[in-house]
Amino acid sequence: MDASLPAGALRRLDATAPSAAPLAAASTHELIAALRQRLGAVDRGAATGDLADQLGLLSMDLEVEFDTFANRFSRRHAHELFAMAGRFLRSGQLDLRGAVVAELGCGSLNPLGALLVFLLAGARQAHGFDLDPPQDERAATRALARLATYMLAEPALLAPGLGLSRDDVARRFQGFDLIRLWLGDPGGIDAQRLQLHRRAAETTGLATASVDLAYSVSFLEHVADPAATIAELARITRPGGCGVHAIDVSDHHAYGDAKHHPLDFLRQAPGPALVHGSNRLRLPQFVPLFEQHGFTVDELEVHQRIPVDEALHASFAEPFRALPRSDLEALGGMLFVRRR
Repeated sequence: MDASLPAGALRRLDATAPSAAPLAAASTHELIAALRQRLGAVDRGAATGDLADQLGLLSMDLEVEFDTFANRFSRRHAHELFAMAGRFLRSGQLDLRGAVVAELGCGSLNPLGALLVFLLAGARQAHGFDLDPPQDERAATRALARLATYMLAEPALLAPGLGLSRDDVARRFQGFDLIRLWLGDPGGIDAQRLQLHRRAAETTGLATASVDLAYSVSFLEHVADPAATIAELARITRPGGCGVHAIDVSDHHAYGDAKHHPLDFLRQAPGPALVHGSNRLRLPQFVPLFEQHGFTVDELEVHQRIPVDEALHASFAEPFRALPRSDLEALGGMLFVRRR
């Protein structure tokens, strides 16, 4: 402890201090891995005083500074997934009170986080679908505790615009055990209302016309048979029910590797159902697929475009070369649909 600080004072460690110099060459991933390994060996009973304080300070810094959509354990991530349904809620096309909500491709990190928000905002049941089990079940369960705490403290932090009170949320949280969730015990989940299914999206097992809202994030571009998945969505969604799907149709090999163009995989001739994990369906092509399976497409919002000049266009294999450049330029967006 610095002699200049009073006993018990909290000091912030200076990352530029000489003692940090040997760590400068390590990547952030390496530092995180080393820290997690070191923490696993720490005697928690002996981690008192300054060490415990510094770890507590770090945990609070991380929660606030990395409250971003990219952090799938964060409040912001769950908030933005809930906000996808905002247009249906504002228009009155969707009433969450008593609704059944389903997420396709909910992932293996925090699979039930956003679904819990829908449940505490009024949904009767929420179902998540993914083939992979949670990578860390304790962490995924504790993420639910943190999101529930935010909702119980201030519902608008996660579900704005609904006028929810703390009493509303507390009433809907009955059946969950907050302490067990904080301890990472999945037994604290009300399994009658919040369920994770390890099933393929084209065979959900849900009852016909039982879902009021179905949504997905960066999922539909990864299924080998989009038509079969959309047909299942049509089967489980009630007439008048809503759907919103965020779709990223770029070549995922381009993420983190600048030598790959976001449309590189369109140069490969048709063959496997998936190329680099993608079905290569272009964003506007999802519109007729939904329409053919009984949905009305309210809107396709294109959020990301990339220029496609003549040379790039000519380098694509058929059938992509035959598509209009405007269709090829749309890399990411959201599709808002309603079941006829």
